[in-house]
Amino acid sequence: YKADGVSAIALYNLHFYNITNFTVVNNADEEVRKDAVNQARLKDGAVAWVTDYSHNLYILARRIRKANNLELSHLGDLLIFVDLDRIVTDANKAVTTYDDCGYILFDQDRLIYTSKGIDPGTAMVFKENTGEAYNIIRHEGRTYFAVRNTIPHYNWTYINFIPFDEIARSTTMTYYLILAMLVAALMMAMT
Repeated sequence: YKADGVSAIALYNLHFYNITNFTVVNNADEEVRKDAVNQARLKDGAVAWVTDYSHNLYILARRIRKANNLELSHLGDLLIFVDLDRIVTDANKAVTTYDDCGYILFDQDRLIYTSKGIDPGTAMVFKENTGEAYNIIRHEGRTYFAVRNTIPHYNWTYINFIPFDEIARSTTMTYYLILAMLVAALMMAMT
């Protein structure tokens, strides 16, 4: 169950509950867990998504039924706790060359996820200032390069941003590397 960012799975029933990772489930906000179960019951079998912002968990909730002789009896409520930090980190390991990049994820105007250290107010500022696919954003004395796009099939908007000092450091390192290679090539040509 730990693959693909799934931190825990819980099945709640009137008579018992079964949890794969007590630590994750018990650390999740109790009100959010109750809301997830209520949303699952309201949707009566359809998937409901609830966000626990304080723990960066996205909780899939669903009411589970047993089909027996054309009767659908309630078996329990299934909660799947998805660790958004792990998903974002794993998805970007191979393509991210900058250590200080951040991510923000929205479902229309509803904030779903922010990287560590980004408060909801800052996330809204970035959303309001990224109208184009590529943007330069100035916020709290820092300048960021931001990319805004939509995740297909979900219609979620994501914003990926990198502080310009990270880009400048990378560019400077590349400059010195090329300069060193040119000097070495020049020295080899002179001998």
